[in-house]
Amino acid sequence: MSPDSDLQSGFEIGPYSVLPERNLVVLGDSETHLEPKQMKALVALARHHPGVVSKQVLIDAVWDGRITSDESITGCIKGLRAALGNDSPRNPKYVETIHGSGYRLIVPVILPQDPQPVENTRRNWLPALVAVAAVAAGAAYFFGGTAPPPESSQIDSVVITRFVNLSSESTQPTVDGITEQVISTLYGVPDLQIKKGDLPAADESALEVADRYAVGWVVFGSVQEMNGDIRINARIDDRDSVVEWAGTFAGLDSEKFALHEEVATAIRDAIIGEQDESVRASSKPANSEAYDKYLLGHFYLAKRDTASLDQAITYLDEAIALDRNYGPAYLDLANTYVLLADYREDYREREAMFDLAIATVDAGARQDTQIRDAAQTIHGYVLSKRGEWMAAAEAFDIATNDEADYPVSHHYHSIMLAAVGRVDASLAAAIRAREMEPDSQVMNSRLAIAYLWKNDLANARRNFDIANSMGPGAYISQLSYALFLVRDGQLQEAREVVRGAMQVRNMDTSWVDPVFDELNGSMPSDTLNSLLADYAARGAIPPNVLMTFWALAEQPDQVINIARELVDQPGLVEIELIYLHEFRGLRQHDDFTSLTDQLGLLAYWENVGCQWNDDQLNCPED
Repeated sequence: MSPDSDLQSGFEIGPYSVLPERNLVVLGDSETHLEPKQMKALVALARHHPGVVSKQVLIDAVWDGRITSDESITGCIKGLRAALGNDSPRNPKYVETIHGSGYRLIVPVILPQDPQPVENTRRNWLPALVAVAAVAAGAAYFFGGTAPPPESSQIDSVVITRFVNLSSESTQPTVDGITEQVISTLYGVPDLQIKKGDLPAADESALEVADRYAVGWVVFGSVQEMNGDIRINARIDDRDSVVEWAGTFAGLDSEKFALHEEVATAIRDAIIGEQDESVRASSKPANSEAYDKYLLGHFYLAKRDTASLDQAITYLDEAIALDRNYGPAYLDLANTYVLLADYREDYREREAMFDLAIATVDAGARQDTQIRDAAQTIHGYVLSKRGEWMAAAEAFDIATNDEADYPVSHHYHSIMLAAVGRVDASLAAAIRAREMEPDSQVMNSRLAIAYLWKNDLANARRNFDIANSMGPGAYISQLSYALFLVRDGQLQEAREVVRGAMQVRNMDTSWVDPVFDELNGSMPSDTLNSLLADYAARGAIPPNVLMTFWALAEQPDQVINIARELVDQPGLVEIELIYLHEFRGLRQHDDFTSLTDQLGLLAYWENVGCQWNDDQLNCPED
C-alpha cells in the first residue's frame, strides 16, 4: 500500500474493521477502543503493508519523532496485539515481529475506494467492503487497487495451504470445505499445477513452505463466519515473502459456494493473467443447506475411521435428500462405502458395500453428468477388487484423464496397477496422487508402499516416516509398514505395528507374540509352521497376514493354498502381495502360472502387451 494512502476514514485488516477517527477496531458486534498511540501504530503498519515498519518509522508516526525508549514501543505494540484478539508474538496472526528490523501486518489490508461515514457495526461496514472487494464479477481488491498479474506468468506450480479458521471449532468443516473447493475448482484450470498443502507453522516463511512443496508461489488464506456473514481472506506470496496479490471476499454465509469460486477466479487471474471467463466449479449445489451437509460429510469422510465414516454417510444422505442433483455428494458417499468395505472381514459384507458404492455413484452420474468421468474411479476400484482387470483399466483410463484431475483416481489406480504386477506404473500413479495432495497421510502411505514393491527401501522408509508422522494410517497401510520393518530387520517394531493394526479391527492379538518370537529365529522353523497351522485352523489370523507369514516361513505350498481362495474371492487378499520379494517361492511354484490364469492376470497381460519373464513382468507402456 502506498504510504500516501488515506486511511483515516477506515480500513480493514483481516476480520477487523478499523475506524481511526474514533480509535475503534470492530469485530462483529464487538468494539474495542485503542489508545491514540496504539491506533497511530496500527495506521502506520497498515500504511506500509506488506512491508516492515522500522522502529524509527514508528517513532516518527506515533511520537512525532521525539526520542522514545524501546520499552514504550514494545508496550504500544503489546497493547495493539491485545486489542486484536490477544495476538501472540510467538505465533502471530496479525502483527509479526521482524527481529532487528521492526514490525509488519501479516493479514490483508483493504482500503475503500470511496470512503463513506461508517456505523460501528460490522453488518453496516460489509456493503462498503463488498463494494471495494468486487472487481468485475467479484474478484478481489488488491492493496487499494487492482493489482496487475505478476511479471512472469509462467509459474511451475502453486501450493494452496489449508485456510486458517478464525471462528469457532464447530466451523472447521466449513473452513476445510472451502479450502478443498478452491483447490478442486482450480484443478480444472489448464496449465495451472495446483498442490494441496497443510496449515503452515506459525513461524514458517513463504520460502520454507515453497521449498517443502517444491513450488514457486504459496497461497495463504483464512475464513471467518459470524452472525450469518462469511469472510474469506487470501493472498499469494512469492518465495521471497513478497505479497504478489491479496484480497478479501465477503458475503452471507449462504453465499459461500459462490465466494469460493470468486476466490478461485482471483487466484487464477493473479497467476496466469485475467481471463474472459470466471472459474466455475463443475457442479453447483441447489441450496446452502445441502451444501453445508455436504461439507460436513466431506469433513468426516477425510477422517477415515469407522465412526467418522458412519457419520459421513448420515450427512451425505441428508445432502442428497436436500439436493438430488449435486454430484459431489454422491461421489463422496460412494467413496465412503468403498472405504467401509475395507473394514468388513466377511466377503459378502464387502461385496454388499461395493454394490452400494456402484449404485450410489451411478445414481449421482445420472443426476449430475459433470461427475460422470470421476465416477469411473469408483467403478475402477471395485472392478479391480473383483478381478475384472480390463474393465477396471478402462474405467481408470477415463477417470485419470478427467479434466478435473481427481486425486483419488490416481491413488486407486496405483492400487489396481500394483495388483496386476505393473509396479513401475503403480509408482508413477502414486507419485501423481501425492504431488496433488502432499500432506495426505493416505497418499504418502500409498507412495511408500509403491516404493516397497520396487524394493527401494530408502524411499519407502522416507515416505513411511512422513505418513506415520500424520497418524497410524489405515489397516492395510499399517500391515504394509510392518512388512517393511520385517524386511528392514526391525522385528520388535513390526510386532507392535501388527498388534496395533489388529486392535484397530478388534481382532484377536493372542497370536502376535508367539509368531513373532519364532519369526525371530532361523528359517525354516517347524515350530513356526506348527503355530501358523494351528492359528489358521482356528481362523485367528486374517488371510492376507497368514499368507505373508507363510511366505516368510518359506512355505510356498501353504501360500498357494491361500492364493487359490482368491479365485472365488478376489478381494480377500491384496493380490499385489504375490509380486513382493518375500513371495518369490510362490512365483517359483509349479502352480503359479495356473493361478495367474485363474485370476485373469494372464489374459490382462496379453491384452496390454505385458510378458512374464524370469520372475518379472515386462510391460511396454511402463
